[in-house]
Amino acid sequence: MRMSRLKKFKNRKKLMLVSKLLAIFYVTTFIFSYLSSGTGAYFINSNSEKQVIEAGSWWDGSDLVFTGKPTQTIKACPPVEISVGIKNKGFGMIGSTEYEVYYSENGNPKNQGTKIAEGSIDPIDAGATDTLTYKAEKIGSYMFKAKQRSDYEGDGKKIIWSEKVMVKCIEKLEEEPAEADKHENAEEKQSEQGNEEEKSDSKTDSSKEEGNDSADESEAANNDDTKQEDKKDQGAGNGENSDSSNESDKSTENTGAEEDKKQENTANKKVKKESETNAEEGDSANEQTK
Repeated sequence: MRMSRLKKFKNRKKLMLVSKLLAIFYVTTFIFSYLSSGTGAYFINSNSEKQVIEAGSWWDGSDLVFTGKPTQTIKACPPVEISVGIKNKGFGMIGSTEYEVYYSENGNPKNQGTKIAEGSIDPIDAGATDTLTYKAEKIGSYMFKAKQRSDYEGDGKKIIWSEKVMVKCIEKLEEEPAEADKHENAEEKQSEQGNEEEKSDSKTDSSKEEGNDSADESEAANNDDTKQEDKKDQGAGNGENSDSSNESDKSTENTGAEEDKKQENTANKKVKKESETNAEEGDSANEQTK
């Protein structure tokens, strides 16, 4: 009886051991078959295809716009740094893009400008803003031109322009009114000199007229003297015919009259000479002022 129980116990142990070994075998085979199955290989292939899409062969969804006003004025003398803001209102950029700078001295750089610089825009995140800068060396107008990402399919334009940046030198603008004031002052001085010359001309003309008047007065005085002399001569002739006794007295009177005439004539000659000298001085003053 005891021997049969021992045999039964040993048989059960053998069955349990065999069952455990079979279970371990099935588990290991299942794990190995799962790891080496085609499902895992397909998963790896899908990842490689996704990486090819992210390389940038398609549009990344970004949309760039400039954020400035239509015109920006910088009141400073060159060289001066100018800058404009650019924003990405779309999805994040997965690569860079390009921009250019155009310049025009008087007109609009977009239509009449020449390209003076270029550069690259680093990737901008969604909703973020970046700044483009340039060192301006001349007075005038500048504009930035940027390109959208490749294969752009947004609502905007593939090429966008910034606002016009105008560089004005304040010192130069202040010098121009000062020069205008100088010209005005010079013109005022010239006008004052002209007025003074006119005044001097009027004075010389008046001096000439005074000299002419004095000459006329001297001539009139000479005419009066000659008339008086004629009257005296007539009176002397009548006196000679009437009284012979008074001839000696008349002769003495005649001699005195002749002396008076000579003195008057010399005085008149002096007056004429003085008037002529005054007239000559007036002429010389006019020539000097001219």
